[in-house]
Amino acid sequence: MQASVIKSDADLICESFNQQVVIWLTEWNFPYATPPRVWRKTEPEEDLMVRAERDNKISTLGYEPTEDYIRETYGDGWKKKADSPLPPMGGGSPELPPEFAEIYSLTQKRANHRADCNHWWMPPNTSAQSTNQCMESGWMSC
Repeated sequence: MQASVIKSDADLICESFNQQVVIWLTEWNFPYATPPRVWRKTEPEEDLMVRAERDNKISTLGYEPTEDYIRETYGDGWKKKADSPLPPMGGGSPELPPEFAEIYSLTQKRANHRADCNHWWMPPNTSAQSTNQCMESGWMSC
């Protein structure tokens, strides 16, 4: 309700100003010139944090904003980062950021579980070496 009252008051004031004072001042200072239109912006500005979060979500879907969009939305003064060079070949896997530390523990648990599961089919007095020999030569020969 308050926003609509503010908007209607601003429209009324601006319109009366445009029909009287603006015309008189323009004719006095710039004869035969077209008078400008004066208005007040009463809409609240968009929250750029919400827009940035939305842009981030869209970029996770694989879309990239254009430079024109960035300039129109966030203003001038931005330049695109240079692409980071590729890691050297054979240098191992890149170091994961701290938020991925829990993945290592999950992977370790899975590997331990698989190792436990691999022993369920081994006969009681059989070593892993003899089992590997059976697997290599074929199950029927054991």
